[in-house]
Amino acid sequence: MPRSILAAELRWPFRRVCSASLLTFTITEHGLFEFGHMNSYADVDEKVVITKLFNRLRELPDHQVVTWSGLSHDLPILRMGAAVHEILLPQQLIHNARDRGRYRHFDLAVEMKAHGMYTHLSEIAVRLALPVKFGGSAGRVPILVEQQRWARLNEIAESDVIVTCMVLASHLRIHGELVSAAAAHIVILDQVRRLRPHAKYFDYLGRVRARIARRLMAEAEAFIASAA
Repeated sequence: MPRSILAAELRWPFRRVCSASLLTFTITEHGLFEFGHMNSYADVDEKVVITKLFNRLRELPDHQVVTWSGLSHDLPILRMGAAVHEILLPQQLIHNARDRGRYRHFDLAVEMKAHGMYTHLSEIAVRLALPVKFGGSAGRVPILVEQQRWARLNEIAESDVIVTCMVLASHLRIHGELVSAAAAHIVILDQVRRLRPHAKYFDYLGRVRARIARRLMAEAEAFIASAA
């Protein structure tokens, strides 16, 4: 049996956390997107990864955690790992935790499901003309762990976090919380490429950034022309 499909067939209680990534940002009172940082952790020791992730979340007590299908995938696996290693959950990952009436965790997939059905993050990204699956296949995770290729593991986790953040920016835009989703997308791409100049996805994200910038320029020129 090919090792590349083992992860997909393993029942979730037996999956172990070997990598995690999170991207932080804030929105100003004027609706502008301000990038914070992107942190990634990978190790053969599940306890090390969970501890580093939870410690980082504890450093961000006012931040809401946003995931894609986190309620059905990420959170159960993280909580199971925490239970095994007796690690206290950060406030954002406690079930139904709220802060000033707002849930500490927000599952974007639940918010965007249609007809009671979930959809893949990649499908939403394609519809929004955003980058898709540029970090590598999750099916290769067991092999990468065995080979201790931590940078490649991080890139797989980071790709999902980057796309989730870009989809979230579009979601926030239509709800009036952001001035421009496209401008936020450019900020995300610029800052990620600044942080990861040697990542496998560096050039690809550069091409995506150039495409978005060309569209914004064309829209600006059309607006100016119509106002003349």
